[in-house]
Amino acid sequence: MKPKLIIILFIIIANNVFGQADSLLSKANRLYEEKRFEEAAITYESIIDSGYEAYQVYYNLANAYFKSHKLGKAILNYERAHKLNTSDEDVIYNLEIARSMVVDKINEIPPFFLKIWINNIARIFTPTIWLYISITTFIIGLLLFLIYFLARKISFKKLGFWIGVIMIVLSLSSFIFGQKCKKIIDEKNFAIIIEPSVTAKSSPDDSGTNLFSIHEGTKVEIISKVGQWVEIRIADGNKGWMPENLLEII
Repeated sequence: MKPKLIIILFIIIANNVFGQADSLLSKANRLYEEKRFEEAAITYESIIDSGYEAYQVYYNLANAYFKSHKLGKAILNYERAHKLNTSDEDVIYNLEIARSMVVDKINEIPPFFLKIWINNIARIFTPTIWLYISITTFIIGLLLFLIYFLARKISFKKLGFWIGVIMIVLSLSSFIFGQKCKKIIDEKNFAIIIEPSVTAKSSPDDSGTNLFSIHEGTKVEIISKVGQWVEIRIADGNKGWMPENLLEII
């Protein structure tokens, strides 16, 4: 699990913030190579806290936590990296390794196939790329409609009209998928358990009945919140309450 050094440096340079961020990044990478993983994790965290949100930084941070035997924090940051880039093979591979080490083996209720299909398409590109596609196809569609109005031959008119319609439909679809992709990235309703063991309660207080226990690294969905307690749902559909400081939002 080696840090993605070159890509991170490129992102920082591209954002004109090479100075301080580069210093922190170099320090974090050096600490990682020296196997001072806990110190490296703290330094990677400081880079993120200063405003940089690149999937490569989350990936490196996750690796540092994994090497520090902090499974919950490792999975949390692999998930954050995967949320920003669903196609990176290193992120996917390391996330699967970390997930395999979680104590809880919960049988997941499969989501509706149409939802999976839409989400997979939406995450093919970033919201920005979807926007570029939408604008480009819209402009092409307008030009084709212009051909429809100006052309004298019926064949050109038909061609301009129907391809123009297709381009406008593609433009609208790209815009919708872009908004869906942005929503997926921005959603804050999933979290990772960061404590070794947590007991879910029947109500948002310590006097509630114990329902079930889950362990570090388990992914949960946050349904609601009351004070300092959150209601969570695990992959098999079971629900319960727990203090919010026992988990972290992805």
